[in-house]
Amino acid sequence: MDRNTIMGAVLILSTLLLNGCLNNSDTKNIQKDSGRTVDVAQITQLSASENIYTSASINDGSTILFGGDNGLTFTSISNRDPMISKSSKHLFFDIPTFSSNDTDIKQSSALNTDANKSKVKIYSICNVANSLYIGGKFAFVNGVKKDNIIRLTSSGAIDDDFNASVEGSVYKIIKTDTNIFIAGAFGSYNEKYVHSIAKLDLIGTLDESFNPFADYMIARINDIAVLPNDKIVLAGTFLKEASIEDQNSSMEELIQKTRAVIILNVNGTIDESLSEKFADIKHEAYAIDVLNDTIYIGGGFEFIKEKISFNDLVAYTIEGDLNTDFHIGKLSGLVFDVKAQDDKIIFAGDFILDDDLKTRSFYMVDLFGSTVNINNFSVDADIYSIEMYEDSLVLSGAGDFKLSGSQYSNSISLKLED
Repeated sequence: MDRNTIMGAVLILSTLLLNGCLNNSDTKNIQKDSGRTVDVAQITQLSASENIYTSASINDGSTILFGGDNGLTFTSISNRDPMISKSSKHLFFDIPTFSSNDTDIKQSSALNTDANKSKVKIYSICNVANSLYIGGKFAFVNGVKKDNIIRLTSSGAIDDDFNASVEGSVYKIIKTDTNIFIAGAFGSYNEKYVHSIAKLDLIGTLDESFNPFADYMIARINDIAVLPNDKIVLAGTFLKEASIEDQNSSMEELIQKTRAVIILNVNGTIDESLSEKFADIKHEAYAIDVLNDTIYIGGGFEFIKEKISFNDLVAYTIEGDLNTDFHIGKLSGLVFDVKAQDDKIIFAGDFILDDDLKTRSFYMVDLFGSTVNINNFSVDADIYSIEMYEDSLVLSGAGDFKLSGSQYSNSISLKLED
């Protein structure tokens, strides 16, 4: 069974399962209302660009930089007016032009075409000491060949000290104490074989000993986080090389061989015994957040424990034990991002909660999964990114937000209060 056949089988069966083919009449999935409500103290329109996948604060927190289908945009923060959108050229930051090919650079009008927007995507921005690591899907930056990853200075210029090329898409960039990790769906870094994750120093030198998925058929990594015990947790879809025996496997048998969460040791080897504890999560995981010793995992999956259905957002200890006290109601759709705070879990994506049709793709629960209600606020959007900037919650994606009859779009800032 070749790679394309296996990938097709995985995607087809995942779709069938996510559309409700995994049913068990003896299971239950209870959505409780905590009775707790919060109010929106302030809401502010940020970037109006559609399909925003990521954001990061720059210039000592005075500016929020957004990445999406249009490349980069930004919003400046002023003392007089909390959020003021600015043009792409500013005295302290000049946004570079991202393109899928050199023809688009030569013909500036082509940068606004739908075809170019569909090809250029910024998925991750990582601010390290005012150097901006940008990852996504692109080929040129300001007319200079840059494949899918680049480092910018604090003014928006290309940093020539960082020379890197990735064959494939970069979905996530994070920094640890001494290294940069990039993850996504790619096959090489600077023409050296690595499979979907690479460990770099700050100037882009590859650690060639770090290649945990060298023998995997599929490794697609959507998110990455470092645990308090220094292990690395990955969310995505993973399938080892198919054996001869797998050629006659059914799609359901094949999907059972996939994993959505993998735990790495600090040296890049897979912690097989700990990863196995997350084996109930299959199909695909999109988001990870870690609060104290708890890992919150969001995605598109469902499994049964103790006759309770756990789907799309679950909590585990860093030792790999499922927190069965935390369970949310049945979702129809996918969770793309999750943020854990001291007393509540915020998650977003493209979904509807079966017993609550007032809002789509955005929800807040307490540490047991019980609903925390937000007064007079509703969402009809696909939300790809949740970020926290000081005491504000930033939601970004594509669609509409409403508060007490007023409407906002694509990216907003919220301040909540109990």
